[in-house]
Amino acid sequence: MWDELRAYHSRLPEFLCLRSAPEAHARLPGTELLGQGEAEAIRLAQEIPADLLLTDDRKARAAASRLGIKSVGLLAVLIQAKTQGRIGSVSAAIDAIEKKGGLYLSEAAKTEARTLAGEQ
Repeated sequence: MWDELRAYHSRLPEFLCLRSAPEAHARLPGTELLGQGEAEAIRLAQEIPADLLLTDDRKARAAASRLGIKSVGLLAVLIQAKTQGRIGSVSAAIDAIEKKGGLYLSEAAKTEARTLAGEQ
């Protein structure tokens, strides 16, 4: 995951820290078909234990849920940020993330996020 972040961001915020998942190659039940990064993130979330796992992979969120790990996607974080007054527009944030961050979001997901944020 660290390599993926560094590929799109030359400088990362100070609040991010690198942590390795213990026994990274040992998969938890239900994560066998996930990508390595998703499986490691779920393992780490269980180990530390994390309050919340942030992942945009639907299969990873489902696997995390089956293991009792609460997870959300980026759009939920953006909606919450707008609700708390931390950002002015979910639409603008989505546009920036797609253009600068290289993240693909379906039109249906973007429309739902905008609706939940009161922007449509």
